[in-house]
Amino acid sequence: MSEQRDDAIMVDRCVCFDVSFRQLKQQADERDADFDELQRAFGCGRGCGMCVPYIKEMLRTGETVLPLRRDWNPSASELPAPK
Repeated sequence: MSEQRDDAIMVDRCVCFDVSFRQLKQQADERDADFDELQRAFGCGRGCGMCVPYIKEMLRTGETVLPLRRDWNPSASELPAPK
């Protein structure tokens, strides 16, 4: 069991589109929406792409406030296409 430090940085939203994971979870639950559907509806994951692993974790676990992931190193296929 890993311990969470009191000074851990927590992530609760897509900062590019200012959509909370709580809002996304509510929509996912109400519409039985998957990641792709949430992305189309809210744009999340299409800005900087850093929210992608958090949204996927939220869908997997139901948690809407997650500790900062310092281990995520996205591949080019996981990042949004340049605009």
